[in-house]
Amino acid sequence: MALIYTTVLGPQDPRFGISHYNIVDKLTRGNYSDKAIVRDGEYIWVCKAKKHQGKGKKDKRVYLLKINVRNVTDEEFSNLQDALDFANDWADYEGDYPLEYEAPWSIHTLPFRPRK
Repeated sequence: MALIYTTVLGPQDPRFGISHYNIVDKLTRGNYSDKAIVRDGEYIWVCKAKKHQGKGKKDKRVYLLKINVRNVTDEEFSNLQDALDFANDWADYEGDYPLEYEAPWSIHTLPFRPRK
């Protein structure tokens, strides 16, 4: 069974681009939803998500630690403070910030389905 997560993307998500304005020294309960950090040159952020348990089971709230690296999977935490501590302790130093960029515009439409 594949795990399915749903989340609302924050302004720090790289899909919207990377801005140094959204990078802070440390993630806290007050800023994790719209800020990111850099540790060891890696862009790291935390987002709140719902983990779908399957049919007839209640969805579970989890916190995902995301790293802007292709081969690294998201770390899942059931407690926000654990996710923040893990992110802030990823490395002892920040390293180089990633280059800033803006996400390109794209327009998506849903396919038309005729009514029955």
